[in-house]
Amino acid sequence: MTFAIKPINLGSGASNLDFEVDMNTHSVDLGVDLKALSVLKTDAGVEIAPLAYQGGSGHHVSARLSFPADKLAGAKKLTLVIRNLAGIPERTFSWDL
Repeated sequence: MTFAIKPINLGSGASNLDFEVDMNTHSVDLGVDLKALSVLKTDAGVEIAPLAYQGGSGHHVSARLSFPADKLAGAKKLTLVIRNLAGIPERTFSWDL
């Protein structure tokens, strides 16, 4: 399975922080709600729940995961954690701000 996450508007001052999510596999259906499986963590110990997930289903999914940006003040690093997807207990993706 390949999994790619790209921040769309990081540092733009937008009210939401959006991530482009691309998932590809040939073994499982990826029609899951990443909103229920994800959390965004800051280096200050703040955990932020997603606002929305817009995705599809099947073996090749392009989607968008959105978080509120108002809780990111002062953060120097962000880590997106996705739990229990396709048999993997935890996937992490990090960005320095």
